[in-house]
Amino acid sequence: VSLAGFVPLDDHQRYTRAMVGRLLGKARAAGAQALVTTEKDLVKLAALREELTLPCFGLRMRVAADAEFDDHLLTALRAWQLPTR
Repeated sequence: VSLAGFVPLDDHQRYTRAMVGRLLGKARAAGAQALVTTEKDLVKLAALREELTLPCFGLRMRVAADAEFDDHLLTALRAWQLPTR
């Protein structure tokens, strides 16, 4: 697979017909044969699937933290206290 282009979007991006049209226009101009997005955004694009005239694939992502991060998070959670009223 060769990357034809990249369009960064905001986290929790709301998709509209106009936005999908712009994305498709950029994709075609770059010679793309398909769109690739996160699995989360693929679900959001399902409502606009009639507008998607190129195939659209979702990437499943998994986040893994190293042991140092786990230890830091557990320490922070153990030290955290709810405010008293």
